[in-house]
Amino acid sequence: MRKRAEHLVSGDQIVRADGRRDRVHGVDRDREPGAVFVTTDSARSVRYDRAAVVTVV
Repeated sequence: MRKRAEHLVSGDQIVRADGRRDRVHGVDRDREPGAVFVTTDSARSVRYDRAAVVTVV
């Protein structure tokens, strides 16, 4: 399934560019207009454009 970054929620598993899966732990939609910051198992504060489309499994 694909969804916009602005619709990610804690518990979603996203597929990274290298094909590995990464579980979402937190989503910050208020830090910067037009952006979403996501905390995952492997990284803190990954910035996505709100309209970016990500793959969720």
